[in-house]
Amino acid sequence: MLTLRLPAPLESRLSREAERRGASKSELVRQALLEFLVRSERRAQLEGMAMEARAVYGDPALRAALDLTDEALDDGLDEGPDDPWWR
Repeated sequence: MLTLRLPAPLESRLSREAERRGASKSELVRQALLEFLVRSERRAQLEGMAMEARAVYGDPALRAALDLTDEALDDGLDEGPDDPWWR
């Protein structure tokens, strides 16, 4: 159980939104909190992946060991303007 005190203006906005949606204020707060936590966890996961990628790409020896050279990563989509990939 959680008790939460909100500033009056925020409480009013929450009440209006709950009424507009035909939902309880608790339901809206639970939904908002869940969405916040999912986004926060996803952001932390992506930041960790970015840190790992920077570490790998920033280390020439590790890039070579993993064959992450520019030539190895060529995706073949370097067509010129007269030969677009979708043709």
